[in-house]
Amino acid sequence: MCTTEDIPYEEALHFCLLGADGKILDQIRLGGIYQTGMFALLKTGSATIRFRFFNHAAHELTVSEQPVWRMPFFGDPKGVGRSVGFSKRLLVDRSET
Repeated sequence: MCTTEDIPYEEALHFCLLGADGKILDQIRLGGIYQTGMFALLKTGSATIRFRFFNHAAHELTVSEQPVWRMPFFGDPKGVGRSVGFSKRLLVDRSET
């Protein structure tokens, strides 16, 4: 599931991975103070989407079949936030294009 906050001068994009039972498996937020954004879908795959939200930065979001170990507060691109935990299912990469 993908939603935005729809606030013109402080926009945020939310991705939420839901299980078959409707429970949240993982969620991330892309945003920042006074950051504007407009969602543009660039490419889709079976478990991956490539999109643009901030300026010229493209992001690639991949859904992992199994939880992947992660170090809290490290490893995600600038502007990506998530709840504290030691695993993730939504993997995000950023490239300036």
